[in-house]
Amino acid sequence: MDFTTPITTHINTNVWYSYMQQLGIDKIDKQLMILVMKGVCTMNNMCYQTTNASPLISLSDGIDSITSEIARLVGLGYLLEYDSQPFEPILCNPQGAVIKADNRTFRRISDNGFPQGIMFDSTLIS
Repeated sequence: MDFTTPITTHINTNVWYSYMQQLGIDKIDKQLMILVMKGVCTMNNMCYQTTNASPLISLSDGIDSITSEIARLVGLGYLLEYDSQPFEPILCNPQGAVIKADNRTFRRISDNGFPQGIMFDSTLIS
């Protein structure tokens, strides 16, 4: 596949891009701008686009503490909360909890070594 070949479209992308710049959308939705100007490849066959992992067993011990900490970080704007999956591809690491040194609250931990072993997608299961 030649990524330098201009896309074929019925849209006059130069006029469209200028109009989006006038509206300020080029700074708001950069992904939309790139998709229209550079094109979208819909025929790829990429594995492991979404990988979700079960939580670590230790998460249940500190779920209340972890939930309140995540809510605090969302309130500060450090984390964003979504009603649905915000993007593809996504890798969700297993989360767990360990007690802090104060012996009252838990802190969140991630299994950053995930995934261990061989992974496969549903196309390999008959």
